[in-house]
Amino acid sequence: MKFYTNDARTPEELEGYLIFFEPEGRLERLIKTGRDIYEHRKVLKQIPSSDFTVGYLARIVRDALETGKPFRFVDCVKVIRAIIVSHEAKQFNPTVVADLFEIYKSRILSVSEPVQWCLSRIVKGQILSENAVQWLLVNQRRSPHVVNRLLDYPERHPQIVAWAAEMYANGELSERLTDLLALLIYDSVPPVSKKRDPAAIIWAIFRSRTPDEVKKQLLKEYALRAPAAALEVAMRTGWRDIVTHMIAEARRAG
Repeated sequence: MKFYTNDARTPEELEGYLIFFEPEGRLERLIKTGRDIYEHRKVLKQIPSSDFTVGYLARIVRDALETGKPFRFVDCVKVIRAIIVSHEAKQFNPTVVADLFEIYKSRILSVSEPVQWCLSRIVKGQILSENAVQWLLVNQRRSPHVVNRLLDYPERHPQIVAWAAEMYANGELSERLTDLLALLIYDSVPPVSKKRDPAAIIWAIFRSRTPDEVKKQLLKEYALRAPAAALEVAMRTGWRDIVTHMIAEARRAG
């Protein structure tokens, strides 16, 4: 990680770097507005990711949006994104997620493509409220980034599963077949045309929101239809029994 320490001159500027070590208390004292986030962006991008740090900055940005105060929206969102992505994946508490989603919702349908990617990242992998999920479903035809949030939703959600089933039945989002199937798979794989690439089914099983033991069983059923994909999944997961099952089945077939 690169530390930006060569531009601090005064005691006040140097004190700003203590936010990295002791964000609680110092963050509230030094960062109060979107302008503050922008001015301290180099340091802020390196602070630890937590409900407090992300939530505090998200609240400032959300408040600025709601009050109509002018501020560097994109730069502030980039700071929040940098904090989130530079640390291990984390699901934030519902209050923080609500603020992040309001920031996302405020501009995702109107900003440039690079900013849409940035906004999408701040809510990726988060468990959303029912109202937020409903907003995604209502607006899914307005942006592929909204579709991505539905296809990548981290847990099995009945409304998203119903949406995926409708898309699949209507032949929509065929270029995202693997992601659609991953949402639909639970204890079995839905009927799939024999023309479909069997590797897509393997990867759909791997990405599905189903217990590992179910995934293993389904992978064993489909492994020899796309052995290269099945072997790659086995290597990624360390599931040795997938490979031994493939060997046994191949010998039985031979």
